[in-house]
Amino acid sequence: MTDLDLRDPSSMDIRDLRLRIASMSDTEIGVMIKGDARRILIEEIFRGMPAYFQADRAGSASMILRWVITGGSDDRTDCYDVIIADGDIRISSTGESEPTLTFTLAPVDFLKLITNNANPATMFVQGKLKAEGDLSAAADFESLFETPSD
Repeated sequence: MTDLDLRDPSSMDIRDLRLRIASMSDTEIGVMIKGDARRILIEEIFRGMPAYFQADRAGSASMILRWVITGGSDDRTDCYDVIIADGDIRISSTGESEPTLTFTLAPVDFLKLITNNANPATMFVQGKLKAEGDLSAAADFESLFETPSD
């Protein structure tokens, strides 16, 4: 596992991040994602999502999954839309369209979920992951991505 160099976000590998998150406590993750590191990590995760998108599985699927990550400085939230249509994927932070499903969660929980270090169903039951909209879109969405593994 290499060190995450947040001065060079392009060096971040989701597999390394996954292993790092698995070995950290929630407190350690919280410290890691403070300040500028939060913006960099979140932007890089969404920027890298298209690399794991399986267009051949998408078919005619059409959805907008909005991720709302709470807990930013001054109670700011980060909002990203993952837009899937016509076998393609696009990431937007403008919130230009009505989402099919909106997930809201804290930054530590977001990192754990997106790196496959947490179970979404368990997080939902525990109230760590809030979902609003068409819940069936969550299962469809997950099936459209290759899961990064060790």
